[in-house]
Amino acid sequence: MGIGRLIIIGIIFTIISYFTVFFIRYWSSKREFFDIPNERSLHNHPMPRGGGLVIVILTLFGIGLLFYGQMVSIPIQQMMTYIVTGALIALIGLLDDIFHLPSYYRLIFQLVGAFIVIIDIGWWNIIKIPFYGNINLGWSGLIITFLWIVGLTNAFNFMDGIDGMAAGQAVVAGIGWFIIGNMISIPQIYIIGILVSSTSLGFLGHNWSPAKIFLGDVGSAFLGFTFAILPLMISNKANTFMIGFLLVWPFVVDTFFTFVIRLINKENVFSPHRSHLYQKLVISGLSHKSVTAIYIFLSFMGLICSMIFLFGTPQLASISMLTILFCCFLLFFYTHRRTRMLSE
Repeated sequence: MGIGRLIIIGIIFTIISYFTVFFIRYWSSKREFFDIPNERSLHNHPMPRGGGLVIVILTLFGIGLLFYGQMVSIPIQQMMTYIVTGALIALIGLLDDIFHLPSYYRLIFQLVGAFIVIIDIGWWNIIKIPFYGNINLGWSGLIITFLWIVGLTNAFNFMDGIDGMAAGQAVVAGIGWFIIGNMISIPQIYIIGILVSSTSLGFLGHNWSPAKIFLGDVGSAFLGFTFAILPLMISNKANTFMIGFLLVWPFVVDTFFTFVIRLINKENVFSPHRSHLYQKLVISGLSHKSVTAIYIFLSFMGLICSMIFLFGTPQLASISMLTILFCCFLLFFYTHRRTRMLSE
């Protein structure tokens, strides 16, 4: 399928997503299906949630439509694994949105989904690290893959705390996978990439500040899980760990940094909090729109660096990683400076 037709499909799904979210907003309001502010929240009023269900349904429907309509030839086993596990993660997320399940319920389903993916799609036994080269992980690659899938699934949930944040990251990462999938001719990659980015963009029309509806766990968990397994769908996996990381690096770095700091401070890492870098920026006085724009910009930097890492020379790949490290430093420094100014 040509890139022109894929872009047209993306535009169509963006429009469908945008108008379908109106229905979810109406349904959530009528049913009083609201996100109630808590210790973690950065909003002050109950807000309709569950809008991510549109992303889930349209993405999975789009895959089925393209496959059964014989518009594109994709490996059926990989796509069925993605559809089944993605639906499983979305289902437990939806149930959590409705019934507020204990966190270990979600973790069990996430572990089951990760296990199925590893069995059917594979795991990292070799990864390429900048400035070092290839590392043979052996069986430890199983553990790293488990942590990556479960960790990124939850990272999207943790980072979905202000208007437009998770959906904006999904748009950028989806575009990245769409481009990469086309350049390396792997249809399942670019199909999922274009569907996720376009449906997330349609949702973003309602979620951009001031938001009218939230993703909910059904959407955030599905997006995190999707971006966790996309790099595993490439047969030559040595480079894909860094590619997967670069396309979502602001979420990974923010979540990892916050988790480590809370561990050092002997805080309960599972309790609601407002310790993420993006939360501190909002508390310091920046608007939701400004913080989300910063993270989207950093995500685009990651997209550019991922292209350089995959298709550029080793020297350029090293420069791209130094660029990301510098962006990390700037993010930490700017957040610390804003927080310090607030306390003075």
